[in-house]
Amino acid sequence: MPPLYLVHLDGFPTPAGSSHVLELLPPSVEPWLRARLESEEPLSEEERALARFVGVDLPIGEAYALLERWRQTGATGHLVPERYRTPRLSLEESLRIAERALHEHLTHPKSRLRSFRFEPPRHDLWWGSMPMFRRFQAYSPDMDEASYVPASVSFYVDTQDGHLWEYREFNLLQEALEEEGRRALGLPRTESTESASRLERRQRRGRLKRVKR
Repeated sequence: MPPLYLVHLDGFPTPAGSSHVLELLPPSVEPWLRARLESEEPLSEEERALARFVGVDLPIGEAYALLERWRQTGATGHLVPERYRTPRLSLEESLRIAERALHEHLTHPKSRLRSFRFEPPRHDLWWGSMPMFRRFQAYSPDMDEASYVPASVSFYVDTQDGHLWEYREFNLLQEALEEEGRRALGLPRTESTESASRLERRQRRGRLKRVKR
């Protein structure tokens, strides 16, 4: 059976596209999400931590086509491999992984962070709905005083196996998945495929072997 994908809603549509976006909602969409789209009210803090799937268990071509229709309404979103529909790790388990990662950074002999003090990592609720990873941020008063921007370090913990996502890994994966969706629909490749090609090369070298589609 070919792999299936989900379509996740990141940003809400423009007011002009709200009526059209409701036409795209499948019957299986979460009631709270439908109600929020109908009311156009901002998300509550609790809702910001909930995944916002507007398409589930779709072949890559259908998932990409739905994502593009959403974008035409002014909404933003991304493709998600089906295995990320339900997190395997709890928030507490993910936090412990981020704490260990910070400790390793601070104790590594060659780390540039060894001279700074850090507060314990905290879950970043702004990224709370991301189904593929949880973002934890550790603030450093020393970095702030030294005018570092940002005055913190972040860790992106995979919700399934707990590995730490590398910088730019998410964007590279999204570009590769969207190119795969276009191929499934018989559409030409986009002009900017450098990043997707770079991801494929890195995967062949084994650097992203833990990223599963």
